[in-house]
Amino acid sequence: MNPEQAFHWPIPEEYHYNRWIAERTNALLEQYQQDGEPLLLWFSFFDPHPPYLAPEPWHSMYDPEQVTIPELIPREHDNNPPHFRMTQEDNPDFGAWRESGNSIHGYHSHVIRDEQRRKQIVTTYYGMISLMDKYIGAILDKLDALGLADNTLIVFTSDQGHFFGQHGLQAKGGFHYEDLIKLPFIVRYPGVIPAGREAISSNRSSIWHRHFCPSPEPGFLTL
Repeated sequence: MNPEQAFHWPIPEEYHYNRWIAERTNALLEQYQQDGEPLLLWFSFFDPHPPYLAPEPWHSMYDPEQVTIPELIPREHDNNPPHFRMTQEDNPDFGAWRESGNSIHGYHSHVIRDEQRRKQIVTTYYGMISLMDKYIGAILDKLDALGLADNTLIVFTSDQGHFFGQHGLQAKGGFHYEDLIKLPFIVRYPGVIPAGREAISSNRSSIWHRHFCPSPEPGFLTL
């Protein structure tokens, strides 16, 4: 990959890693189904993740002029630890945070002066999500085709969120706002977990441990 490439990735979609991930996942599903074996299969998509790149038609699927970019609220970081405010400088010195010689992700300037670039980052990100959705759908379709959908627990989640201008930030790091740490956790388990149910809890999930791993002792799956 050209490290200077941005936004449009000039490759055919058939060579994109999302397609490869879906194809290999579906091949494993077929193998397990043919062998009559139970399965635990974790498929992990790299996207959406920097660098922001998508092939056509996904790159141009969303119009940059139609998106609203979040902005920093004036004096928002006045009472925050100093590294929050430093992200709003053009050339901050984070040397005090590099005692080991290693830098911390996100401890750099988050300032992007080019408004059009900020919008393009967001619309390319949306395109990357839509491309990923297509291949997640291909995997779910394969479960249906193999007759496994009604006897398979499906969990969708992510490792962290991201910033696209919220609080003046553009990257993950030591900035624990909900934009970064409030993650999707979507579960489908026909006949066990009711469809359309939303579970909200301040400290523990209301999804019982026994839904996933039945045992004589009830317990909570802590998230």
